[in-house]
Amino acid sequence: MAMICMWMLSSLFMTDLARCASLTFLHVPKSVHLPSSSTPFTSEVSSVAGTLMGLNTDAPKEWLNSGDLFQRAEAMVVFDIVAPDHLKPNLQSLKTYRLNEDSTPEFSTLWLEIQKTFSENDPTLIESSMNGVNSGNDIPIASTYDDTPALFAQGSSDELPLDKETKATLAIKSWLEENKTVRNGVPDLYLFNFESLLWIVEQQHTATNSQEVRDAIAKIETLITKLTDTFKNVYDDNCIVLMVSSSGARSRKPRQLSMSDKELQNSYTRYSFYSQDYAVTFNIIFWLMFSFIITIMFIGVGMWTMSPGRDSLIYQ
Repeated sequence: MAMICMWMLSSLFMTDLARCASLTFLHVPKSVHLPSSSTPFTSEVSSVAGTLMGLNTDAPKEWLNSGDLFQRAEAMVVFDIVAPDHLKPNLQSLKTYRLNEDSTPEFSTLWLEIQKTFSENDPTLIESSMNGVNSGNDIPIASTYDDTPALFAQGSSDELPLDKETKATLAIKSWLEENKTVRNGVPDLYLFNFESLLWIVEQQHTATNSQEVRDAIAKIETLITKLTDTFKNVYDDNCIVLMVSSSGARSRKPRQLSMSDKELQNSYTRYSFYSQDYAVTFNIIFWLMFSFIITIMFIGVGMWTMSPGRDSLIYQ
């Protein structure tokens, strides 16, 4: 009887967990140690990912010792699923954490952080969504998949969002399989946005228990599983693969990163009141002044205590 009660409580817990925003880890390298428990906010997921990659320490305290700066994962792969609470992919995972949904998960900060920190090493930055493939490196992914060019054409608006997401995802998968030398020692970032489940329910007013919805979930699960295997193969298991599930109820804004807009803002001719070399310049000037003052003091004290005899330098 006790075993049955425990099983029922466990089932209720897992059902409740599946019906809320969640952070699920599908794969992590041996250098990453996930905390036993944590309930971060959805707005903190980007910071958690950055901490696991050794890029920042902005994550909640229980995540600060999870990553290894000296054995950094070579790729961060994020599957961002926006769907009603009870429509989430059910995949085999290492660990799942419940999220407090305070906003829509946003990864543009992590994107820009990698782009700025490793700009000289040309990190791979790729995002896919129903709007197509966005790359921070001008990678011609469209040319590697036969059906993909239609995705970027103006006349592709008649396609269903799930079909567009599938094409963009398969284009990246095909490009990865043909470019296994993408690894260059710096962290890469791949973002896969899936909003088609939310679109099917809200725009088409499809019942959540319909066969169409079940087929869409199964298709997304298959895509994520295949992509996870591809990333593990290309990066020799040295990658972090996570899935963020949220309802999108807090925000209805477009989710594409719009990196070109951010780059345009940064390209304006603006005077900066703070130089990145300020700390180095300050230390150089400080120690030069310190050495100069000490030297003057020694000379002054020496002259003050000098005996004014006939043999002294001043008398002569």
